[in-house]
Amino acid sequence: NYKDANGDGHITGTTTPVFYDDIDTNSSGWNSNGAKYGSTAQPNTTRALSGAKSIKLSKTSKGDVYAHSNTWISIQHSQAVDYVFSGWLYVESAGRSSQSSAKLDFFMNKNTETNYFTIVEASNKITTKNKWVYLEKRVTVPAHIDKINLRVSLYNGGTFATTAWFDNLSIRRVNA
Repeated sequence: NYKDANGDGHITGTTTPVFYDDIDTNSSGWNSNGAKYGSTAQPNTTRALSGAKSIKLSKTSKGDVYAHSNTWISIQHSQAVDYVFSGWLYVESAGRSSQSSAKLDFFMNKNTETNYFTIVEASNKITTKNKWVYLEKRVTVPAHIDKINLRVSLYNGGTFATTAWFDNLSIRRVNA
């Protein structure tokens, strides 16, 4: 069971789940606990891919808003290890499609980190409106990283209302 999920030429083989949030039954919350910065994103019943809830972010002015999962996954590796982060996103905006977007951010921190992050990898930005879109990205986590985390992000490029919903978010370790 192999696939080139995002068309980048890298094959994703078998994986082991280390984090999964379906928002309905498995959620530890999205209040950015453990992160230096971030907003609170409450579960919302307006729109969901599966189940009854998703995470909702909204912005009515230019700029971005984001929230971290409250779950920071401790890891320990003697060498670099690949992980895949993924989720479903839905963007609704009153503005032009290119002016607003949503994405996932994968945070990799050392336990001794005093700044916001050690390393961050971002998914592609989704500008498609009024449709659920699946995002997935494979990243290599260096051996010196002690914990990983997922962040949901919304960018509004204008002064109009923009909302994004996020559902079925996951991090999986790629098996060697």
